[in-house]
Amino acid sequence: MSQPTSAYMAFMQLLTSQGQHFSPAELHGLLVGHSCAGAGFAPQAWLDNAAQLFDGDIPASLQPALTGLQDMLKTEISADDCMAITLLLPGDDDSLPARSQALGQWCQGFLSGFGSSIGDRKLSAEAREILEDYVAVAQISSGDDEEEGGEAADEASFMEVSEYLRMTAVFLFTECNTPAPTPDSQPEQPAIH
Repeated sequence: MSQPTSAYMAFMQLLTSQGQHFSPAELHGLLVGHSCAGAGFAPQAWLDNAAQLFDGDIPASLQPALTGLQDMLKTEISADDCMAITLLLPGDDDSLPARSQALGQWCQGFLSGFGSSIGDRKLSAEAREILEDYVAVAQISSGDDEEEGGEAADEASFMEVSEYLRMTAVFLFTECNTPAPTPDSQPEQPAIH
């Protein structure tokens, strides 16, 4: 599910008041991708990563909101029973094309944050497949070519894709934030004499 409309709208108003023209969904996706790639939760590293959306200069008045967003994600994803995260998207009362476009923007942000933070870590085949799915979702546009009678099916598809993103982000976080095995951590084999 998406955050309440008020959280999305509050971020939209905050960004607009500072002359920023990207969506809160893209910003949140960037944060989640950055964190899922194993970058940790150091506030300065997140702000440095977010600077790419702000053309390198984050207004000081926005920095507390950005670190607050990071704190919310850290609390949510670090919970022992975390099975999915909450996406910062427009509310259910917004049009399906607007919500779908925001979902695509969230994926664009995620891929950017993930790509700039993953380094040379090797990913499992499942993780690579998930990222390919994110690329496909990132290509969603706000096209107005909705077919008559397909609204219920489109809504169901939107919910299914949203749920998939919420759960697979946790999978990627778990994979990339678990230390890779090192030769020193392999159990010793008994010597054969």
